[in-house]
Formats: sequence, C-alpha cells, structure tokens
Amino acid sequence: MPIDDPHETAALLDALDASLPIPMMIGAELKTLLKSKGLKIDTAAPVLVEKTFYAGDEGGILAGLRASDTENQLVVSITYLVPPLDHPLAEKIIEYQRHRVMSIARQHGRPSPQRPSRKNKRKRK
Repeated sequence: MPIDDPHETAALLDALDASLPIPMMIGAELKTLLKSKGLKIDTAAPVLVEKTFYAGDEGGILAGLRASDTENQLVVSITYLVPPLDHPLAEKIIEYQRHRVMSIARQHGRPSPQRPSRKNKRKRK
C-alpha cells in the first residue's frame, strides 16, 4: 500500500520549489536527534529550506536546508519541520505531514499518533 499519492506529492513538490527558500522551524524530534549527534545548530531560529527532493514512497519529501548560524547543510524529511502558519503552503505541508505519519503508523500496525487533547488536561490550581 503506497504512502504518498503520486499526483498530490508531485503537485506539492512543484509548489514548494516555486516558493523556495522557505523558512521553517525544526521540530522536537529533529532537535533531539541533532543534539544527540553533537550538531550545534540554533534550533530556536528558523532554517531555510533551499531545495526539495522526493526520495520515493519510502523516504517521502526531503528538504535541503541551511541553518543561519552554521555552514552545515542538512537533508531531512519535511515531516520533521514546522512551516510558518502564515506561509501560503502551510496547510498543504501540514496535511502532507499528517497523512504520511499516519500512513506509516498504520503500515507498521501501530495506532495513529495523536496529539493530546487540551480538553483532557487537568487544570493546575
């Protein structure tokens, strides 16, 4: 069962390429990974996505990026990045990320990841 819809993914890649460079924030999982690898990148500052690639259904959309505080260039899955909510493609990027993560979870027999609902959190006094 394919993870990505080929037509939707191609359309998103074309739209991303037309919008480059795109500032994005590094997501929590990627921050942890970069720290564990000893890469010193300011994860509180946006990174610039300078190029996008498609690594097939297994790899998905990849982003070639550069952090403003380093000469290091990285290639990471776009699912580990957080687009600015005011960017014209933010909704499509988030939709792609959500679909991809849920599809991979289903293929591996795991429940779909869900964020905790704020309604279920107890208020502290």
